[in-house]
Amino acid sequence: MLKAREIEPLKSWPRLKVWLIGMLSTVLLTLSQPPFNVPLVGLIALLPLFVALPRMSAGGAWLLGFAVGIPYYWIDQWWLGQMVTEAGNEWIIFSMFAFVATAQACFYGFASQQVRWLLTRAAAWPMWLVPLVWLGFEFAHEFNTPAPYP
Repeated sequence: MLKAREIEPLKSWPRLKVWLIGMLSTVLLTLSQPPFNVPLVGLIALLPLFVALPRMSAGGAWLLGFAVGIPYYWIDQWWLGQMVTEAGNEWIIFSMFAFVATAQACFYGFASQQVRWLLTRAAAWPMWLVPLVWLGFEFAHEFNTPAPYP
């Protein structure tokens, strides 16, 4: 079994600082997609989240991943609001948008929990599994939500 590194809990300002660092990923992810469309930012967008995760508890890691994902997906899927429907059925489009964006944010939470686990091991080699775990969750949520992403 892989032993965990000893990480003392944070309180007050240092804890808030870790949250702010992690939430910076929301801004970077949002800038990498339309309508802002700065794709090169996407290359470093998850780094602040990954820096913050080892200092979080398991539940805190899920919550931080969800907190990063929810505004990102709600902003990123702005195009759904431009779909045309019959008059009176706009709530269907909004409900679909709300479900898909929120479900995808939950996958960010689960992926963050797993990445946190890998990053808090005493051995260094599990760190190499982080990209595979993250991409695995990205791959899974494409088939579990009706999202039109590749």
